[in-house]
Amino acid sequence: MRSTRLAAAVFAAGLVLTACDDGTEVDTPEIDEPAPGGPGEEATEAPEADPAPEDPDATPEPAPEPDDAAGDDPVDEDPEEATSDPGDDGSDGVEPLPGTPGTDLVEDEGEPGELLAVTDVRIGTHEGFDRVVLELEGDGTAGWFVQYDEPRAQGSGEPVSVAGDASLSVALSHLTLPPELPEDIDHWFQQEQLGPEGGVVLEVRDDTVYEGMHLFFVGLDERRPFLVERFDDPQRVVIDVFHE
Repeated sequence: MRSTRLAAAVFAAGLVLTACDDGTEVDTPEIDEPAPGGPGEEATEAPEADPAPEDPDATPEPAPEPDDAAGDDPVDEDPEEATSDPGDDGSDGVEPLPGTPGTDLVEDEGEPGELLAVTDVRIGTHEGFDRVVLELEGDGTAGWFVQYDEPRAQGSGEPVSVAGDASLSVALSHLTLPPELPEDIDHWFQQEQLGPEGGVVLEVRDDTVYEGMHLFFVGLDERRPFLVERFDDPQRVVIDVFHE
């Protein structure tokens, strides 16, 4: 009986050896390996890869457009320039000349130059006042004598017919005779300029240039207080006639 058991054991061992010789793989249990560095140590992050080199032949992307809401930086206006427009087109919101209006003579010496001429006459009506603008061109600075007077022509003294019940005489000094002006200065030669409907200035009538004085008559519905001021670029003599 004992011999039989020994023979069986030897026979089983032989089968195992035969299986190994045949190349049969034997499954080996997997063993979990610990993380590098051992327990208690933090894992080290892998270094970032260097960015890929730029292609020299690639077309660069355009820079982003600036925000439209930002816009360009605002440009500060010159206060003197912003308020220097006499606003003689009859538009709303035009302010009258500063100062206390009156009915007495108003004068200014001006400054003589080689030549000076009136190139335009405009009339505008606004809330509370009418405005007369005499625009000039040349290198001189016109002076003025503005007063209520009977309209009479320079030199001859003959009466001049002017619309309205009152006439404001406006004599500008240092003016050049029209024949002596160069061709590039367009001298204003209209005999009269009518005022806008509903205004107190009925017309502006041109007399003539005599001994450096260019005389105009401003026909009004009645005698009213006024102010006179000069503006530049271009040069203008502005007369505000107040309604009250």
